[in-house]
Amino acid sequence: MTAVPAGPADSVPEPAARWTQLLFLSIGLSFAMAPSFAASAVAPQLRSDWGLGAMGLPVLTVAVLVGFSISAIVLAATGAPDVVPGPRLFAIGAAGAGLANLGFASSPRIWPARSRSGC
Repeated sequence: MTAVPAGPADSVPEPAARWTQLLFLSIGLSFAMAPSFAASAVAPQLRSDWGLGAMGLPVLTVAVLVGFSISAIVLAATGAPDVVPGPRLFAIGAAGAGLANLGFASSPRIWPARSRSGC
């Protein structure tokens, strides 16, 4: 058991890899969250290229949220976070979302591919 210093918090040395870990975590989270705002980033182009109406872009955003919700329910029901190590589960989810976005980019049917990007 490690003893806690009695002095102020300033006397505790900062971990050596703290900023490197925070950098990698920040980059990973940015990549993992990219599918949730991908449609908004190219909204004007999607609206003109696909002829989307007023509800077209909100439907794409809702499809992503439905995908996130389904993924969370499946993970909770299967207990995967208790069995699969966190970094591996994070990487699998990010890769699944990236592949779904790739399918979304080449899919003539928007809704199914967009909802899978919530993986």
